[in-house]
Amino acid sequence: MTPNAGSARFGTASDEIVALARAEMVQGPTLRAKSVQGDLHGDVYLFIYRVRHSYDAYTWVDNIRYCTVFALGKSFIDAERIAINSVHQHGWRILKTDTATPFSRAQFSDGGTDAAHVANLREFGVSFKLNR
Repeated sequence: MTPNAGSARFGTASDEIVALARAEMVQGPTLRAKSVQGDLHGDVYLFIYRVRHSYDAYTWVDNIRYCTVFALGKSFIDAERIAINSVHQHGWRILKTDTATPFSRAQFSDGGTDAAHVANLREFGVSFKLNR
């Protein structure tokens, strides 16, 4: 193969097209994730956990806090898995579940922290807040 002036990998433009076609066959069609816009789909559940930072899990450190997690799910079990995953992704270890209950959307107010929770639920399906 003799490289063209613009390409060091392919000999001709047709070689490059064939290589791109092969790559698409291997990788499959490109799927794009779409964010949830508009109204929330599913039920909102509220979880309050007593947590400790995961790095402190094996030492006796009195660094116990509470976190609030709103999770969107088709069922309680789905929402609970999402909430637990969110806590772990934020670097915390769950010590105890203090509250796990369905949460009415009517209880959200129009502004302040509630607006941030609703925005996170729409975009990510979960909203995490660490209480200090």
